[in-house]
Amino acid sequence: MLAERGVRATFFVVGSGVEQYPDVVRDIVANGHELANHSWSHKDMTKMSAEQVRAELLDTEAIVQSIVPTATTRPFFRAPFGYVNETVQRVAGEEGFYIVDWTIDSLDWLEGIRPDEVRWTVARGLRPGAIIVQHGSSEASLAALPEILDLLAQEGYEAVTLSELLQP
Repeated sequence: MLAERGVRATFFVVGSGVEQYPDVVRDIVANGHELANHSWSHKDMTKMSAEQVRAELLDTEAIVQSIVPTATTRPFFRAPFGYVNETVQRVAGEEGFYIVDWTIDSLDWLEGIRPDEVRWTVARGLRPGAIIVQHGSSEASLAALPEILDLLAQEGYEAVTLSELLQP
């Protein structure tokens, strides 16, 4: 759907999901999208040791590169649930990652949420430079995506990757 509209996005991938669905990562890269790191296990990393945090990041990077050798999840990392502490910040930085959160939570992870609710949630938070978090596993989010893309265009916004958004 994104490719049909000429839209590129950043996909934060969970390493265990990449391992389970390698073709999804191949498709993301083949369609010109950007990958970013979302940990290996999608667990609260603030409860992990520095070594465990490092493994979460590096194992995800390794599985991505084993599937698409030219791909990387660097330089962006989003911690599961947005939970970050000093250890997560330090280790992410040591491994070459910038921690990126979101400015709009589409709430598409809520059980029973409808596509119109996802669209409304995104619409009310739109501002220049907004970073929208949506989940590919959410049927409501996927159903709302065409209307969200239409809304962005109507409001004069352009959907871009994080690298494009954050370039100096």
